[in-house]
Amino acid sequence: MKILFPVFLCLTFLSLSSGKKPEKNFCITVSADSSLCVPLQYVYLYYYRHNECYIEDSALLSAQNQTVQLYGFVPEQESVSLLFEKQGPGKVDLVATPGDCIHIHINDTDLQNLVMKRVIGSPATNEEADYFNRRDSLLKLRFSLLEKAIIYQSDSSHQALNDEIKEIEEKLKRNVIHSLKNTTHPYIAWVRAVLLSVNDYGEDSVKRMKTEVISRFPNYEKMWRLKPDRGKCPPGSDKSRQNQARIRQIKAQKRLLKNGKEEQVRINEEAPNGIKVTGRYALWNIEASDTNNVTRMLPVSTNRYVYVNFWATWCVSCLLDMNFIEQLPEKYGERLLIYNISLDNNKKKWKNFIQSSNPEIYNLSGINNQGELYESIERLNIEMVPANYLIGPDGRILFMDISKRNLVHVLDSLFNL
Repeated sequence: MKILFPVFLCLTFLSLSSGKKPEKNFCITVSADSSLCVPLQYVYLYYYRHNECYIEDSALLSAQNQTVQLYGFVPEQESVSLLFEKQGPGKVDLVATPGDCIHIHINDTDLQNLVMKRVIGSPATNEEADYFNRRDSLLKLRFSLLEKAIIYQSDSSHQALNDEIKEIEEKLKRNVIHSLKNTTHPYIAWVRAVLLSVNDYGEDSVKRMKTEVISRFPNYEKMWRLKPDRGKCPPGSDKSRQNQARIRQIKAQKRLLKNGKEEQVRINEEAPNGIKVTGRYALWNIEASDTNNVTRMLPVSTNRYVYVNFWATWCVSCLLDMNFIEQLPEKYGERLLIYNISLDNNKKKWKNFIQSSNPEIYNLSGINNQGELYESIERLNIEMVPANYLIGPDGRILFMDISKRNLVHVLDSLFNL
């Protein structure tokens, strides 16, 4: 017995110090719409902790296998991410707790850069999803008011808009504090505390809130980052750097694949009188289709001022401009006719996006039933989006690619506002 006991201690020490990978302690079941499984693609499970990057698992999605299981290990409650290799969202964030069995469905509308949605089997993830939904709703409202303030920059309602914006900003702060004080999940409390801004809450308040969070979750290892005397994390390992390089490579290949699908418009069309037209001034009656795939001819000469905006759902700048454009009818009414013409090949994505659009704006597609640009739009040689025109009542092009502030200035002058 005296001999066996030291041997047992030695074997135990070797097993602990051998660097053997810990057993998996959580599982994520991922189901995806069929459109995300053709062509087949891998989905990866990974996370960052301190300066280390861990790729925990991967699985192959296909038309025959639309549901896969991924297994991982986290030492304590931690944020983890899903990365789709070819198509789908940029990444999907979840909060994994040891012992979790999480079920998540990704559909073909989850195409934004970051997805945080409610799931089955992870209360922490659902709490984060609810928090981000509240935050995103407030941010969208704030952005909409900021865009509206551009339109009414010289109007008496400008101050009222600024007051509304300040109230939204206060609600955003209260949303953070409510989450920080009421959550029962250590990761959520930690991440709220880490991101507290001295400029928003004051130095004393931030110090007090961080101290309170540490006292509530004393056994959560990551809390050391909240302490004023914290040291620096050691540099990441070679394996971590390899994992980070692999993730960057997958994301880069995904971007290339996406950009390859975003067809660039071409030139080489003739005007009705036989004159070769190769540029942006080749604007006369153009064709576009409505949500029922019915082709319509849009007359440029309308006896009204016309704003034509070419855009696409994959264009971030275009999406930012949409909030501004949605506000224009409120100020200018029937004096300004607005056409939003999408250059998306994916008409389903376009239709989903415009469901909540302002009904006073005409939303049309520049893609015909064969999946190609209408020839009348192709001849415009639009090299990038967003691209816009301001057209006079006689059909004459007044401005191309006019900025938002200049557009408001011009329209106010034209309408004596």
